[in-house]
Amino acid sequence: MINQSFRLYKIQLLVLFAICLLGYLASAYNHHFKGMGIGLAVGFYCMWLLARKIEKITENAVKGEKKFLSLGMATRATAVILGAMLMNQLGHNLIMWTFATGVLVGYFLFIINLAYYSYNSAKEE
Repeated sequence: MINQSFRLYKIQLLVLFAICLLGYLASAYNHHFKGMGIGLAVGFYCMWLLARKIEKITENAVKGEKKFLSLGMATRATAVILGAMLMNQLGHNLIMWTFATGVLVGYFLFIINLAYYSYNSAKEE
């Protein structure tokens, strides 16, 4: 289920990156679209880390091992902080909200995809 939802998440993010690129090239708000693109990239990295950790925890639970890993909240928070520092270095500190929106859109898409696939798998059973 996690692999299917992450595959759909990657496709959705590619569409959003294309929209950000078109907005960056054809709009007067190119800094806003750049911030959104950086936020989406950081959000994708965070979701990739989370999906990998969930997969490892699931494998450990199926094998019956008592060793559980954390979900890596510190590494994901560090990635977001580094992305915010990058936005600040690029001189876009006044439109930091676009970066935050990009990160949060990534999280919301992933949650919606997980809910969709878990609902469909529960419906099949």
